[in-house]
Amino acid sequence: MKRKGKKAVKKPWDDQEDNLLKQYYGQISMKQLKMIFEGRTEPAIQSRVKRLRKKGWSFNTVRRS
Repeated sequence: MKRKGKKAVKKPWDDQEDNLLKQYYGQISMKQLKMIFEGRTEPAIQSRVKRLRKKGWSFNTVRRS
């Protein structure tokens, strides 16, 4: 993500990133996800998952305690 002044310039998510997110979210750690999605923050990843769920996507998540 590039910064312009104080406001961040957001890079749009593409189909390849969405498919990788579907494949890996809940299966690997957030630290690993941030490495895969270079430049994406944890809140950005979580926000994208929430948006995709609203569109009907499902994720094979492992319940962690």
